Amino acid sequence: MSNEYKKYLADVLYNDALRMNRSELQEVSFWDEGETDTWTLSKLQVEYVKDQIRFFEGGNLDEQVAETWQKVEGGNT
Repeated sequence: MSNEYKKYLADVLYNDALRMNRSELQEVSFWDEGETDTWTLSKLQVEYVKDQIRFFEGGNLDEQVAETWQKVEGGNT
C-alpha cells in the first residue's frame, strides 16, 4: 500500500473512529478489553486506525477487495 493511499485510509478510519463510542471501539479492538479500560478515548481511536491498517496490510481482505474493485472498476452492476 502506498504511503499516500495509507494516509487517505487513515483519515477515513480515524473519522469512523470519531463517530464510535468507547464500548464500540473496545468491541472491535484487537486488544483485550481489560487492557483498553485504562486507555483514553483518543488512544482507542488511534489504535483502531493502526489495527485496521495492519489488518489490511496483512492481506486479510485481498479476495474481498479484489471482488469489490472488479465491480467498481469493471462496471458490473
